[in-house]
Amino acid sequence: MGGFATDAVLLILAVWGAIMDSRYKRQGGKKPEKRHKILFLTATLLLVVPLLIVFGPLGNPRALVLLLLEATILLFALWELGRWRVRRNNPPSML
Repeated sequence: MGGFATDAVLLILAVWGAIMDSRYKRQGGKKPEKRHKILFLTATLLLVVPLLIVFGPLGNPRALVLLLLEATILLFALWELGRWRVRRNNPPSML
């Protein structure tokens, strides 16, 4: 990813998206399907497991923690971007 500022902006936008998604679901919006959750879990494993295998035994623990933190922020932001697309394409029903 990059510097601290990039991570901070991504994290702030992702948290804001999670709050908006929570409100959207409370208003009767579309919830994530099981298939999307499985795809997200698969993507997470495909990113994290190789990082642990390659950098775990070789590098220092602090660098590994920072790398995993950046991966977590990136995955969280990508999940919320996907949820934003769902909210945009499926407005909540107004009953």
